[in-house]
Amino acid sequence: MIWWIYSEIYDVFYLDELPCPADKVIQEPRLVSIINQKKAEKKKLVYCSLGTVTREFQRDCEVFFNKVLKGAQENTQLHFILNVGKHFDVHKLDPLPGNVSVFDKVEQHSLLKEVDVMINHGGINSIKECIVNEVPMLVYPLSPYWDQPG
Repeated sequence: MIWWIYSEIYDVFYLDELPCPADKVIQEPRLVSIINQKKAEKKKLVYCSLGTVTREFQRDCEVFFNKVLKGAQENTQLHFILNVGKHFDVHKLDPLPGNVSVFDKVEQHSLLKEVDVMINHGGINSIKECIVNEVPMLVYPLSPYWDQPG
């Protein structure tokens, strides 16, 4: 299946195959436990990730992740899986509410099969993977230069 995006702002086309990797199972035991527990409790799972931008845009990511934590405090009926990446200092996060689990790496394509919604910055890989897995997205662009405007 060929998929494309057109951006009026940059007058750019993206044309590529949608990613369809072979089915993998989630290997991280803590993540598997959280998914199973929340499903048993019939809690919705919200997955939040900024992909690779956490490496170079620490301050933007810190502000964004702390906004997600505030949203989690206000929505205790949901459970948030926060993927901060290997390069983000978790000590920059506000205190974690009980309904937030933080990881520095997840198998995103496999995890998307388990979650109810994904919050991302509009990176093309996350957008494509959400489409393939039919996961609704809340897209919060951090930059007009490296996100998908529109």
